[in-house]
Amino acid sequence: MTTSSIEAADVWEDLGGQARADALAVAACLPATGRLGVAYSGGVDSATLLAVAVRALGPDRVVALMGVSPSLAADEAQEAREGAAMIGSRLVEFPHT
Repeated sequence: MTTSSIEAADVWEDLGGQARADALAVAACLPATGRLGVAYSGGVDSATLLAVAVRALGPDRVVALMGVSPSLAADEAQEAREGAAMIGSRLVEFPHT
């Protein structure tokens, strides 16, 4: 996806200044075709990348990938699920035993 087409979609209207510039810079690095899987934990870093990807590429082209292990507290896993839903992304969980 080119920067001009990303800007034309103007899914960034709620962002201003440096946040908008940063989001556009990240979005310009995303693949123009195909699907994108984002390693997602529900933390601020992965949630931000997931949100930028969903805005830039659309929810049909992005999937959040979350590893679930016994060390992940149930409430944290639930918060991550809710975060992905709020962002508008499909979430695939990979259980680790």
